[in-house]
Amino acid sequence: MSLKHCIIHGIQRPVPGADIQSFVNEKEETVEGPVASLFEQYRQGFQRSALKQFGHFGSDVMSVVPGLARDFHEGKSSFLKMTQTIMGQLKESLEKYEDAFNAKILFAVDDLMEQDQFYIFWINHVEALQINNHNEIQYIDYVDPNKVTFAFKVKIEQWLEESSNQYLTILGSRGNPELNEVMEEFSGFTKGLDKVEQTEEFLNIVEQFADAMPDEQEAREYRSQVMEYCLEQDKTGQPVNVNELSFNIDQKEPTRFAQFAQERQTTPTEEIHTDRARLKRYVRFSGRDKNLTISFSSDRFGEGIVYDSDNDTLVIREIPKSLKQQLVKHQLKSSDHD
Repeated sequence: MSLKHCIIHGIQRPVPGADIQSFVNEKEETVEGPVASLFEQYRQGFQRSALKQFGHFGSDVMSVVPGLARDFHEGKSSFLKMTQTIMGQLKESLEKYEDAFNAKILFAVDDLMEQDQFYIFWINHVEALQINNHNEIQYIDYVDPNKVTFAFKVKIEQWLEESSNQYLTILGSRGNPELNEVMEEFSGFTKGLDKVEQTEEFLNIVEQFADAMPDEQEAREYRSQVMEYCLEQDKTGQPVNVNELSFNIDQKEPTRFAQFAQERQTTPTEEIHTDRARLKRYVRFSGRDKNLTISFSSDRFGEGIVYDSDNDTLVIREIPKSLKQQLVKHQLKSSDHD
Protein backbone atom coordinates (compact mmCIF):
# COMPACT_ATOMS: atom_id res chain seq x y z
CA MET A 1 0.00 0.00 0.00
CA SER A 2 1.31 3.44 -0.93
CA LEU A 3 -0.01 6.83 0.20
CA LYS A 4 0.04 9.06 -2.88
CA HIS A 5 -1.72 12.26 -1.75
CA CYS A 6 -2.77 13.68 1.61
CA ILE A 7 -4.03 17.02 2.94
CA ILE A 8 -5.83 18.26 6.07
CA HIS A 9 -8.33 21.13 6.12
CA GLY A 10 -10.36 22.52 9.02
CA ILE A 11 -14.01 23.43 9.53
CA GLN A 12 -15.91 24.64 12.59
CA ARG A 13 -19.00 26.28 14.04
CA PRO A 14 -17.98 27.72 17.44
CA VAL A 15 -21.51 27.77 18.92
CA PRO A 16 -24.85 26.38 17.72
CA GLY A 17 -26.41 28.48 14.98
CA ALA A 18 -23.25 30.52 14.31
CA ASP A 19 -21.67 30.93 10.88
CA ILE A 20 -19.46 28.07 9.69
CA GLN A 21 -15.78 28.83 9.24
CA SER A 22 -13.47 26.78 7.06
CA PHE A 23 -9.68 26.76 6.99
CA VAL A 24 -8.13 25.32 3.86
CA ASN A 25 -4.48 24.53 3.32
CA GLU A 26 -2.69 25.75 0.22
CA LYS A 27 -0.38 22.78 -0.20
CA GLU A 28 -0.46 19.01 0.24
CA GLU A 29 1.12 17.21 3.17
CA THR A 30 4.32 15.25 2.66
CA VAL A 31 3.13 11.63 2.36
CA GLU A 32 5.45 10.23 5.01
CA GLY A 33 6.16 10.57 8.70
CA PRO A 34 3.38 11.54 11.16
CA VAL A 35 0.70 12.22 8.54
CA ALA A 36 1.23 8.78 6.97
CA SER A 37 0.97 7.21 10.43
CA LEU A 38 -2.21 9.18 11.19
CA PHE A 39 -3.82 8.12 7.92
CA GLU A 40 -2.89 4.46 8.44
CA GLN A 41 -4.38 4.43 11.95
CA TYR A 42 -7.67 5.90 10.71
CA ARG A 43 -7.69 3.61 7.68
CA GLN A 44 -7.29 0.53 9.88
CA GLY A 45 -9.97 1.69 12.33
CA PHE A 46 -12.33 2.31 9.42
CA GLN A 47 -11.53 -1.08 7.91
CA ARG A 48 -12.22 -2.97 11.15
CA SER A 49 -15.48 -1.22 12.02
CA ALA A 50 -18.66 -3.31 11.95
CA LEU A 51 -20.75 -0.19 11.26
CA LYS A 52 -19.59 0.38 7.69
CA GLN A 53 -22.20 0.71 4.96
CA PHE A 54 -21.57 -0.32 1.36
CA GLY A 55 -23.10 1.34 -1.66
CA HIS A 56 -22.52 3.61 -4.64
CA PHE A 57 -23.06 7.14 -5.92
CA GLY A 58 -26.74 7.73 -6.56
CA SER A 59 -27.84 8.67 -10.06
CA ASP A 60 -29.80 11.71 -8.88
CA VAL A 61 -27.50 13.08 -6.16
CA MET A 62 -26.56 16.77 -6.01
CA SER A 63 -23.12 16.14 -4.45
CA VAL A 64 -20.06 17.53 -6.24
CA VAL A 65 -17.84 14.76 -4.85
CA PRO A 66 -18.28 12.23 -7.73
CA GLY A 67 -17.58 14.78 -10.46
CA LEU A 68 -14.55 16.22 -8.70
CA ALA A 69 -13.12 12.77 -7.96
CA ARG A 70 -13.53 11.83 -11.63
CA ASP A 71 -11.83 15.03 -12.83
CA PHE A 72 -8.92 14.40 -10.47
CA HIS A 73 -8.50 10.81 -11.61
CA GLU A 74 -8.57 11.88 -15.26
CA GLY A 75 -5.95 14.58 -14.64
CA LYS A 76 -8.34 17.51 -15.20
CA SER A 77 -7.92 18.80 -11.65
CA SER A 78 -5.21 18.69 -8.99
CA PHE A 79 -5.67 16.92 -5.68
CA LEU A 80 -5.35 20.27 -3.89
CA LYS A 81 -8.03 21.94 -6.03
CA MET A 82 -10.36 18.95 -5.67
CA THR A 83 -10.18 18.97 -1.87
CA GLN A 84 -10.59 22.74 -1.60
CA THR A 85 -13.73 22.62 -3.74
CA ILE A 86 -15.11 19.69 -1.74
CA MET A 87 -14.59 21.74 1.43
CA GLY A 88 -16.86 24.41 -0.07
CA GLN A 89 -19.53 21.75 -0.67
CA LEU A 90 -19.09 20.44 2.88
CA LYS A 91 -19.53 23.92 4.34
CA GLU A 92 -22.75 24.37 2.37
CA SER A 93 -24.07 20.93 3.38
CA LEU A 94 -23.40 21.57 7.08
CA GLU A 95 -25.65 24.64 7.04
CA LYS A 96 -28.47 22.11 7.54
CA TYR A 97 -26.83 20.94 10.78
CA GLU A 98 -27.28 23.39 13.66
CA ASP A 99 -24.97 21.98 16.36
CA ALA A 100 -21.50 23.32 17.14
CA PHE A 101 -18.48 21.38 15.88
CA ASN A 102 -14.74 21.74 15.35
CA ALA A 103 -13.27 19.21 12.94
CA LYS A 104 -10.26 18.48 10.81
CA ILE A 105 -11.00 16.89 7.44
CA LEU A 106 -8.32 14.53 6.15
CA PHE A 107 -8.31 13.75 2.42
CA ALA A 108 -6.08 11.01 1.06
CA VAL A 109 -5.49 8.84 -1.99
CA ASP A 110 -3.63 5.57 -1.63
CA ASP A 111 -2.69 2.79 -3.99
CA LEU A 112 -3.68 -0.77 -3.10
CA MET A 113 -2.55 -3.37 -5.64
CA GLU A 114 -2.39 -0.67 -8.32
CA GLN A 115 -5.96 0.41 -7.54
CA ASP A 116 -6.52 3.99 -6.33
CA GLN A 117 -8.73 4.55 -3.28
CA PHE A 118 -9.96 8.00 -2.23
CA TYR A 119 -10.63 8.65 1.47
CA ILE A 120 -12.25 11.41 3.51
CA PHE A 121 -12.07 11.35 7.33
CA TRP A 122 -13.82 13.73 9.74
CA ILE A 123 -11.44 13.98 12.71
CA ASN A 124 -12.41 15.35 16.13
CA HIS A 125 -10.02 16.12 18.95
CA VAL A 126 -10.58 14.37 22.27
CA GLU A 127 -9.86 16.17 25.54
CA ALA A 128 -7.69 14.54 28.22
CA LEU A 129 -5.67 15.45 31.30
CA GLN A 130 -1.93 15.27 31.80
CA ILE A 131 0.53 16.18 34.57
CA ASN A 132 3.37 18.32 33.22
CA ASN A 133 6.99 18.56 34.37
CA HIS A 134 5.97 21.05 37.06
CA ASN A 135 3.46 18.55 38.48
CA GLU A 136 0.60 20.71 37.25
CA ILE A 137 -2.57 19.20 35.83
CA GLN A 138 -3.52 20.55 32.45
CA TYR A 139 -5.86 19.77 29.58
CA ILE A 140 -4.55 18.45 26.27
CA ASP A 141 -6.24 17.59 22.99
CA TYR A 142 -5.43 14.45 21.02
CA VAL A 143 -6.90 12.49 18.12
CA ASP A 144 -8.41 9.03 18.66
CA PRO A 145 -8.57 6.88 15.48
CA ASN A 146 -11.10 4.60 17.19
CA LYS A 147 -13.65 7.43 17.39
CA VAL A 148 -14.59 8.31 13.84
CA THR A 149 -17.37 10.83 13.23
CA PHE A 150 -17.48 10.19 9.49
CA ALA A 151 -15.35 8.26 7.02
CA PHE A 152 -15.65 7.78 3.27
CA LYS A 153 -13.84 5.54 0.78
CA VAL A 154 -14.37 5.07 -2.92
CA LYS A 155 -12.57 2.42 -4.97
CA ILE A 156 -12.03 4.57 -8.03
CA GLU A 157 -11.40 1.90 -10.67
CA GLN A 158 -14.40 -0.19 -9.59
CA TRP A 159 -16.56 2.92 -9.76
CA LEU A 160 -15.41 4.13 -13.18
CA GLU A 161 -15.46 0.62 -14.67
CA GLU A 162 -18.98 0.09 -13.25
CA SER A 163 -17.89 -3.39 -12.12
CA SER A 164 -19.70 -3.20 -8.78
CA ASN A 165 -22.46 -1.39 -6.90
CA GLN A 166 -20.46 -1.62 -3.66
CA TYR A 167 -17.45 0.54 -4.52
CA LEU A 168 -18.37 3.26 -2.02
CA THR A 169 -18.04 2.69 1.75
CA ILE A 170 -19.04 5.10 4.49
CA LEU A 171 -18.96 5.04 8.28
CA GLY A 172 -21.15 7.33 10.35
CA SER A 173 -21.20 8.38 13.97
CA ARG A 174 -23.14 6.46 16.58
CA GLY A 175 -25.87 8.49 18.21
CA ASN A 176 -25.88 11.35 15.69
CA PRO A 177 -28.38 10.45 12.96
CA GLU A 178 -28.86 14.09 11.91
CA LEU A 179 -25.17 14.55 11.10
CA ASN A 180 -25.03 11.13 9.43
CA GLU A 181 -27.87 12.14 7.12
CA VAL A 182 -26.12 15.39 6.20
CA MET A 183 -22.84 13.58 5.48
CA GLU A 184 -24.51 10.88 3.37
CA GLU A 185 -26.11 13.58 1.25
CA PHE A 186 -22.81 15.48 1.05
CA SER A 187 -20.95 12.40 -0.20
CA GLY A 188 -23.62 11.27 -2.65
CA PHE A 189 -23.92 7.86 -0.98
CA THR A 190 -26.73 5.48 -1.91
CA LYS A 191 -27.01 2.18 -0.08
CA GLY A 192 -26.31 -0.78 -2.33
CA LEU A 193 -26.07 -3.62 0.16
CA ASP A 194 -28.03 -4.88 3.15
CA LYS A 195 -25.37 -6.66 5.23
CA VAL A 196 -27.88 -8.30 7.57
CA GLU A 197 -29.90 -9.68 4.67
CA GLN A 198 -26.79 -10.91 2.85
CA THR A 199 -25.47 -12.54 6.03
CA GLU A 200 -28.80 -14.26 6.69
CA GLU A 201 -28.82 -15.68 3.17
CA PHE A 202 -25.22 -16.85 3.50
CA LEU A 203 -25.83 -18.57 6.85
CA ASN A 204 -28.91 -20.30 5.45
CA ILE A 205 -26.75 -21.65 2.62
CA VAL A 206 -24.16 -22.81 5.17
CA GLU A 207 -26.91 -24.72 7.02
CA GLN A 208 -28.29 -26.27 3.82
CA PHE A 209 -24.80 -27.49 2.94
CA ALA A 210 -24.36 -28.95 6.46
CA ASP A 211 -27.78 -30.66 6.35
CA ALA A 212 -26.76 -32.44 3.14
CA MET A 213 -23.77 -34.06 4.83
CA PRO A 214 -24.31 -37.71 5.79
CA ASP A 215 -22.21 -37.52 8.98
CA GLU A 216 -23.20 -35.20 11.85
CA GLN A 217 -19.64 -34.98 13.18
CA GLU A 218 -18.42 -33.91 9.75
CA ALA A 219 -21.18 -31.27 9.63
CA ARG A 220 -20.15 -29.85 13.01
CA GLU A 221 -16.51 -29.64 11.95
CA TYR A 222 -17.55 -27.94 8.71
CA ARG A 223 -19.64 -25.34 10.56
CA SER A 224 -16.73 -24.68 12.91
CA GLN A 225 -14.32 -24.15 10.00
CA VAL A 226 -16.74 -21.81 8.24
CA MET A 227 -17.26 -19.68 11.35
CA GLU A 228 -13.56 -19.59 12.17
CA TYR A 229 -12.85 -18.23 8.69
CA CYS A 230 -15.75 -15.74 8.76
CA LEU A 231 -14.85 -14.33 12.18
CA GLU A 232 -11.19 -13.98 11.21
CA GLN A 233 -12.22 -12.05 8.08
CA ASP A 234 -14.53 -9.86 10.15
CA LYS A 235 -11.77 -9.15 12.67
CA THR A 236 -9.62 -7.63 9.92
CA GLY A 237 -12.53 -5.92 8.17
CA GLN A 238 -12.36 -8.15 5.10
CA PRO A 239 -15.34 -9.69 3.28
CA VAL A 240 -15.89 -13.44 3.10
CA ASN A 241 -14.47 -14.72 -0.18
CA VAL A 242 -16.66 -17.68 -1.11
CA ASN A 243 -14.07 -19.30 -3.39
CA GLU A 244 -11.34 -19.00 -0.77
CA LEU A 245 -13.66 -20.36 1.93
CA SER A 246 -14.64 -23.26 -0.33
CA PHE A 247 -10.97 -24.19 -0.80
CA ASN A 248 -10.23 -23.89 2.94
CA ILE A 249 -12.97 -26.28 4.04
CA ASP A 250 -12.47 -28.94 1.37
CA GLN A 251 -9.17 -29.05 -0.50
CA LYS A 252 -10.11 -32.34 -2.18
CA GLU A 253 -13.13 -30.71 -3.82
CA PRO A 254 -12.21 -27.02 -3.53
CA THR A 255 -15.08 -25.67 -5.65
CA ARG A 256 -17.91 -27.76 -4.15
CA PHE A 257 -19.17 -25.26 -1.58
CA ALA A 258 -18.67 -22.28 -3.94
CA GLN A 259 -20.81 -23.93 -6.61
CA PHE A 260 -23.43 -24.90 -4.02
CA ALA A 261 -23.57 -21.29 -2.76
CA GLN A 262 -23.71 -19.73 -6.20
CA GLU A 263 -26.70 -21.86 -7.18
CA ARG A 264 -28.64 -20.63 -4.12
CA GLN A 265 -27.65 -16.96 -3.87
CA THR A 266 -30.31 -14.47 -4.90
CA THR A 267 -27.59 -12.45 -6.60
CA PRO A 268 -24.49 -14.60 -7.11
CA THR A 269 -21.42 -12.86 -5.67
CA GLU A 270 -17.93 -14.00 -4.72
CA GLU A 271 -17.55 -11.55 -1.81
CA ILE A 272 -19.95 -11.36 1.12
CA HIS A 273 -19.84 -8.48 3.61
CA THR A 274 -21.06 -10.05 6.83
CA ASP A 275 -22.91 -8.46 9.74
CA ARG A 276 -20.88 -9.02 12.92
CA ALA A 277 -23.86 -9.24 15.28
CA ARG A 278 -25.60 -11.85 13.11
CA LEU A 279 -22.42 -13.93 12.86
CA LYS A 280 -22.02 -13.96 16.63
CA ARG A 281 -25.63 -15.03 17.11
CA TYR A 282 -24.98 -17.94 14.77
CA VAL A 283 -21.88 -18.98 16.70
CA ARG A 284 -23.56 -18.77 20.12
CA PHE A 285 -27.07 -19.14 21.48
CA SER A 286 -27.85 -16.83 24.37
CA GLY A 287 -30.78 -15.47 26.35
CA ARG A 288 -31.57 -13.93 29.69
CA ASP A 289 -34.36 -12.76 31.95
CA LYS A 290 -34.43 -11.37 35.49
CA ASN A 291 -33.22 -14.57 37.16
CA LEU A 292 -31.53 -16.61 34.43
CA THR A 293 -28.72 -16.16 31.90
CA ILE A 294 -27.82 -18.90 29.40
CA SER A 295 -25.13 -18.82 26.71
CA PHE A 296 -23.52 -21.69 24.82
CA SER A 297 -21.70 -22.47 21.59
CA SER A 298 -23.90 -23.59 18.72
CA ASP A 299 -21.80 -26.72 18.16
CA ARG A 300 -23.09 -28.09 21.52
CA PHE A 301 -26.68 -27.87 20.33
CA GLY A 302 -28.24 -31.23 19.52
CA GLU A 303 -25.55 -33.18 21.38
CA GLY A 304 -24.67 -31.99 24.86
CA ILE A 305 -27.61 -29.58 24.83
CA VAL A 306 -31.07 -30.66 23.65
CA TYR A 307 -34.21 -28.56 23.34
CA ASP A 308 -37.69 -30.15 23.67
CA SER A 309 -40.09 -27.72 21.98
CA ASP A 310 -43.20 -29.69 23.07
CA ASN A 311 -42.37 -29.27 26.76
CA ASP A 312 -40.32 -26.06 26.36
CA THR A 313 -37.37 -27.58 28.26
CA LEU A 314 -33.62 -27.47 27.71
CA VAL A 315 -31.53 -30.48 28.78
CA ILE A 316 -27.83 -29.80 29.43
CA ARG A 317 -25.36 -32.68 29.67
CA GLU A 318 -21.65 -32.47 30.54
CA ILE A 319 -21.98 -29.17 32.35
CA PRO A 320 -18.86 -27.02 32.95
CA LYS A 321 -16.70 -28.18 35.87
CA SER A 322 -16.91 -24.85 37.71
CA LEU A 323 -20.72 -24.86 37.54
CA LYS A 324 -20.82 -28.46 38.72
CA GLN A 325 -18.72 -27.59 41.76
CA GLN A 326 -21.08 -24.76 42.68
CA LEU A 327 -24.14 -26.99 42.33
CA VAL A 328 -22.62 -29.80 44.42
CA LYS A 329 -21.58 -27.35 47.12
CA HIS A 330 -25.04 -25.80 47.23
CA GLN A 331 -26.66 -29.24 47.32
CA LEU A 332 -24.51 -30.25 50.31
CA LYS A 333 -25.44 -27.07 52.17
CA SER A 334 -29.12 -27.75 51.50
CA SER A 335 -28.75 -31.31 52.84
CA ASP A 336 -27.11 -30.05 56.04
CA HIS A 337 -30.01 -27.69 56.69
CA ASP A 338 -32.48 -30.55 56.23
